[in-house]
Amino acid sequence: MAKLLPVEKRVLELIKEKGYIDVKYVSRKTGLPIRDISKIIDSLVRKNMLSELPLCNVDKCNYCPLRSFCPIKGSKKAKVFVLKVKEQ
Repeated sequence: MAKLLPVEKRVLELIKEKGYIDVKYVSRKTGLPIRDISKIIDSLVRKNMLSELPLCNVDKCNYCPLRSFCPIKGSKKAKVFVLKVKEQ
């Protein structure tokens, strides 16, 4: 398993706690700027901790497990990631 920085561990903890996150939420919780959170998420993808799902498709919203609380329905800028790591 790839060695994680403390801030990467914190982001993974936030994901595990909530089940989902957005960069604004993580930014508030960590005190880091959104651009840095985006870089951390990219790093977690490269380390195979997160996997990016294809861009949301409004036609498929009815089948999405996140539909009940999705703040981005139909957004063209949305990125969705799945946690790939097991509980440690």
